[in-house]
Amino acid sequence: MGFIPTITCRKCKNRYSAIHSRCPRCGTKRVKYSTRTPVSSAGVTPGTPARERVNSNAKWQLIFGVILLAAVIVSVIVLITVNLDKGNDAAPRPSDVITEPTPTPTMTPTPTPTPTPAPAVTGIVISYFNDPREEFAMHVGDDIPLNATVYPLDLEGTVTVTWSSSDESVVTVDQTGLVHAVGSGQAEIYAECGGVTAKCVVWVW
Repeated sequence: MGFIPTITCRKCKNRYSAIHSRCPRCGTKRVKYSTRTPVSSAGVTPGTPARERVNSNAKWQLIFGVILLAAVIVSVIVLITVNLDKGNDAAPRPSDVITEPTPTPTMTPTPTPTPTPAPAVTGIVISYFNDPREEFAMHVGDDIPLNATVYPLDLEGTVTVTWSSSDESVVTVDQTGLVHAVGSGQAEIYAECGGVTAKCVVWVW
């Protein structure tokens, strides 16, 4: 039986037989050390003519790569420029575009609202202290207040009643309906509104 070397665990420092791939105590994997002589990345000993040729070839490859990259970049720039020029040629120029005049909008006149006609006067009643009168008697110098009620009643306050006397030498009346006896005789008091007239006969003595 040949001699079997021992290995020292790099973690727990335990020595064990080289036939094991891991440390029996802590389980750390054994590191295998290569006894081969390191060779340069190009497989050539530094300082030899072959090494110099490799370096020269690498230098030319680098130069060629830079030139190729520059050519690609220039080609891309030229291609983009050509496409932009084509797009500008295809776009219509402002002088080639025909602008149609914008039609002037037609103003629609606003309709004038039709006023609601006021209700027509249907009747007038002359009264003395809410007592309807068609005639009454007075003494010279007396004053009697009369009132005129306009129908329909919802017209009250929206219309004006005009008072008048048929003979002012007998009686006079102002626009509030106040009758004044001037002299003996007979006269008529009128109340007019909206084309309708009411009459009251007055005797004075």
